[in-house]
Amino acid sequence: MKNKKIIILTLIILIVFIIIITVQGCIIWNMKQEQNNKNNSNTINQNKVTYTETEDSKKFKQEYESLNNTSAEKDGEKYISVNIPKENPIIYVTLEELLNVINSDEKSYIYISRANSPFGRAIIEPLLNVLQDLGIEKLYYLDIGEGITFKDEAQKQEIMNQLAEKGVITKNEDGSDSWNIPLIAKTLSGKVLAQSTGTGVTYNEGQSYYSELTEDQKQEVYNEYYELLKD
Repeated sequence: MKNKKIIILTLIILIVFIIIITVQGCIIWNMKQEQNNKNNSNTINQNKVTYTETEDSKKFKQEYESLNNTSAEKDGEKYISVNIPKENPIIYVTLEELLNVINSDEKSYIYISRANSPFGRAIIEPLLNVLQDLGIEKLYYLDIGEGITFKDEAQKQEIMNQLAEKGVITKNEDGSDSWNIPLIAKTLSGKVLAQSTGTGVTYNEGQSYYSELTEDQKQEVYNEYYELLKD
């Protein structure tokens, strides 16, 4: 009987000890998370950049917002409404200029898409927020709807082949070129340091590719691009 009481008392002490350790662990973890959030917030405030209005920034805003709540010609689906600041880091480039940007000795950030891309419209606002929070001053934008026209088809194909070698575009089995958009990448000296295509989120039941992302999904996109583009 006495041994039974000792065992019960020991178990109670052990359970109390485990509870105390668990609570302390949770408190320490929460404190670390709060400190990390504070550090991240301080970093964002230090890096945050102010943009100015340019012809390219106005053009980008107009092109994207002109499709707000209109229907796609392809399938009649309605485009989501986006809100693009008139002060933004967009710089339009042609196909040839894009290759020059990638090959430059300056760390650069590129965005390949088009205004009527459902995925591109879904991610553009989180992307612009990330760029501002990281202090990124320029985003080189290739609009595949208008920026890839060439009079010299051979010259165009040579550039496309170089972009394929860098992983910016995909070569199909038949040798044709395929764009995976939206594409966001960080480049330096001819190399793609990091890149992401698509939205990077799993759509919920009832959502289509034309659907606006939920706040949680937008945060997921933001987090992905922040990790992708930060130094």
